[in-house]
Amino acid sequence: MNEEKNLNEELEAVENSAESIEEAPEVAEVISEAVEEASEATETEGTNEAENNADEEPVSDDVVAETVANVNADASVEKMVTETKKFPVVPVVVGAVAVVLVIALVVLGIKIGPSLFNKYNKAGYVDVSGRTIAEVAESSGMELADFLEEYSLPADMPANTSESAAYYTIPCSRMAEMYGMDFATLKSTLQFPDTITEETTWGEAEGEVRLSVYVGEDRIEEFKQNYNLGDEVTGDTQWKEIRNTVDEFNRQQRIESEKAAKEEENSLNEAETEPENVSEEAETPETTAAAE
Repeated sequence: MNEEKNLNEELEAVENSAESIEEAPEVAEVISEAVEEASEATETEGTNEAENNADEEPVSDDVVAETVANVNADASVEKMVTETKKFPVVPVVVGAVAVVLVIALVVLGIKIGPSLFNKYNKAGYVDVSGRTIAEVAESSGMELADFLEEYSLPADMPANTSESAAYYTIPCSRMAEMYGMDFATLKSTLQFPDTITEETTWGEAEGEVRLSVYVGEDRIEEFKQNYNLGDEVTGDTQWKEIRNTVDEFNRQQRIESEKAAKEEENSLNEAETEPENVSEEAETPETTAAAE
């Protein structure tokens, strides 16, 4: 009996499953119809809102332009942010250092620029005296313009031109006057080549003079010893070949002389400012008693 009952129950369960399978398409169809109805309701609502909005006042051109501008601005900001992420951010300190560097270069240019761009100072002559023509003119009680005119120097020669550079820029005609002779006599005496004229600068003309003519044949060896010149220097050596060596020697002699004078002056000043040591007899019991 029990076995027959169980068999009947299993047959009934199979029949119920079959009915469920047969009803499945119907359930799916019902769900599909519900979704379509919901979609149609949404579209109807959107259409109604659009029709209602159409009944309202139309949007002005200004509002449209403003909206477009805002959209473009947002797009620009987004683009800027996006592109900024591509590149490393430059630290502010780098900009600050750059500004300081530019200022330093400007200050440096102001201080040494006139000297660097002075064509006379760049001619290659050694600054023997360490003075400018402005200082030389002042020590002579002259205005710079008068000083330049006195020595037939270019009127536009800068005040910071070294004394040596100015000296070698003096024309031969003026140099002859300074030696108390005319140019022809000076040319003959120093045996200038024909390429040297009255307008030739003294630096160029002097450079063509042979050492034997400049110092004398009998004084060549003494001259070489004084300036530590080697055996390669002979009487036929032109002055331009050894001029800078000689001038640099004289420059160093001047610097050492000025240094020694400065040290001596400082020593004298220190001696004058030292307090006088007044020796006082120390008081002792004996001297105190004797005084009483």
